[in-house]
Amino acid sequence: MIKGLRTGANPVLVLGLSHENLHRMTTGGDEGLGRPIRFNMSELGQPPMTVIIFAAETDDQLREIGITYGLLDSGS
Repeated sequence: MIKGLRTGANPVLVLGLSHENLHRMTTGGDEGLGRPIRFNMSELGQPPMTVIIFAAETDDQLREIGITYGLLDSGS
């Protein structure tokens, strides 16, 4: 993954994902679920904030991944 940040009047956060990143996010985790990618905005010279990216084919699968990795409450 590549990360970049443009600040100023029109700030932009740029995230470039490789095919390997996409594979890990969709199939490379526990229980056949994808594995989220995390990074901290402090890596880009910003105040600390964790950014988490994950992917799946359906909202139900996204919810399952979020719950499995502690990103969402089971009631979300």
